[in-house]
Amino acid sequence: MITLYTRLSDTTNFRVDWIMIHFQVYWLAYILALVILRTRLAKKNGKFWSLEYWAFRISIQIAVFLRLNLKEMKQLREMGRS
Repeated sequence: MITLYTRLSDTTNFRVDWIMIHFQVYWLAYILALVILRTRLAKKNGKFWSLEYWAFRISIQIAVFLRLNLKEMKQLREMGRS
């Protein structure tokens, strides 16, 4: 995450870094929301664990999809430079 902030001065990497920073902020907010919901709903019923499991699986799939798209964007940018 620190490397992303240091590269913001480079204008060619700005778009990719901006997407990654937003994604990391949303990821941290998502984890915080899950922790809050888990502590509140676990007191009421024990069925929240399945909901948490599926939410975590979906978020991992989104993260992998975004990561692959960012790799492709970087490869296309490098091919454009040569």
